[in-house]
Amino acid sequence: MQSRAAVIDSPGEHVKIEKLELAKLPAHCLLVRTAVSGICGTDLHTLQGSIGADFPVVLGYESAGSVVEVGSDVKHISKTGRVAISSEALIIDAL
Repeated sequence: MQSRAAVIDSPGEHVKIEKLELAKLPAHCLLVRTAVSGICGTDLHTLQGSIGADFPVVLGYESAGSVVEVGSDVKHISKTGRVAISSEALIIDAL
């Protein structure tokens, strides 16, 4: 399965929208169709090169969307759930 993502290859470069091939979903994970995503302060520091990062980097990890696939070990989230995702938490059915 493919997904589009905002990617930078090194600090100071322009952000590119690229198609990426997604790996098989691990048993403990969710696949979320992103409806909205923001660029946060950490993303800006990554863009500027002021924090260490392994490049290339996909930006916009703070997002909200709908769950489209659930790993076999996930028990409390359904495929129809809506979620908000941040660096600290997964908020379920809060939208």
